[in-house]
Amino acid sequence: MSNRLPARRPPRHAPADTGDLAHKLGERVKELGCLYALTQIIERCSGDMDRLMREAVQILPGAWQYPQDARARIVLDGKQYASAGHRRGVARQSAPLTVNGTKAGLVEVCYLKRFPRAWEGPFLKEERHLIDAVAGHLSRAVERRRADERRQLAENRLTERLKELNCLYGVTRAIESCGGSVPRLMSEVVQLLPAAWQYPQAACARIVFDGQAFATADFVRTEHAQSAPIVVHGQPRGMVEVCYRSARPPADEGPFLKEERSLIDAVAGHLARAVELFSTADALRNTNARLLVEQRALQESNAALRTVLARIEEEKRSIGQAVAANVDRILMPIIDALEIELPAEQRGYTRLLRKNLEEITSPLVDRLSRVALMLTPAEVRVCNMIRMGLSSKEIAELRHVSRATVSRQRESIRRKLGLSGRRVNLATYLQTFGESLSRAEQRRML
Repeated sequence: MSNRLPARRPPRHAPADTGDLAHKLGERVKELGCLYALTQIIERCSGDMDRLMREAVQILPGAWQYPQDARARIVLDGKQYASAGHRRGVARQSAPLTVNGTKAGLVEVCYLKRFPRAWEGPFLKEERHLIDAVAGHLSRAVERRRADERRQLAENRLTERLKELNCLYGVTRAIESCGGSVPRLMSEVVQLLPAAWQYPQAACARIVFDGQAFATADFVRTEHAQSAPIVVHGQPRGMVEVCYRSARPPADEGPFLKEERSLIDAVAGHLARAVELFSTADALRNTNARLLVEQRALQESNAALRTVLARIEEEKRSIGQAVAANVDRILMPIIDALEIELPAEQRGYTRLLRKNLEEITSPLVDRLSRVALMLTPAEVRVCNMIRMGLSSKEIAELRHVSRATVSRQRESIRRKLGLSGRRVNLATYLQTFGESLSRAEQRRML
């Protein structure tokens, strides 16, 4: 029987090489150190993308398996950042920089020498994860920075717009509070202008109107100027001007923003309309004062005219009373004597004469004469012909006009005498007041 021990079978899974585990652990430590360092760089340099990329590209080669032969570069928006000694390598590994869904560049690591093949050429699978993570961190850092820039730009624009709105509001208040004084308005508005521009510490302003200048205390005319005309009722009367005392970065119009062009035009327009309003108000006040004077003069004239008319009416009444008294005192006794002396067949004339004299002195005749004065001379002549019993055809033949013309005149006469729509015979009505119409026609013909 042999004393030899039986040979031990090798384990089914041989234990891993301790050196290989240490190597892998070291690689993971380098990768974690790279990500940690990158995070610190991003926090420290988030406000400066150039510095961030320059520092980030320097830490990348040390995180790869063969750092002494590794080189790195980052490309962002066409600009390249490279580690020391970078040149085109024999093997490259890269990951894209994607900003807001758009490729903006890449992160690349290369080897200057050939190395044994691993997961991706000479690169490990973990190095693929690492370069993708680095690209993701940098992409998000760029996105945050651009978002900050957009937010800052929006805040700056909002601040500028608020300054412009405050300026326009101040101009409106100055227009309301200046009491219609153009010099006071210009003096107040010119002080509001510098603060509304992008660089208020370097801005100064001046307003020229009708040859008179209104300026800020530090006004200096320079080549960096922006102006707008003040046009009143279509005529240029002055200008609004803003200057920078020193050079400023170029913008839309020299150093000035396009919104500042809109602002200075708006200020000039407000001033022009204010001057137009003031001049219109002055003209209206002058017109009102003149109308008041004319109104008082007219009232005085009306009072004087009423006095004259009252005196004329009084004289008419006196004359009428005198005529009536003379007729009763002088003519009527004569008519009474004639009526006794004349034969019976001729006494009708005396009765007719007495009747006519009574009509002359009657107040009703005076009223009817005034009504007859509303008629035209032609209408008065037609009235007399109708009163004498002539038909429309006969009147047309005598006056050499058409029957339609006579019909229109008859309608006009009825309307003026207040007979429209009334069942009153025009001939009968005119025979009653014939004498009044005859006298009116005689006066007009004279």
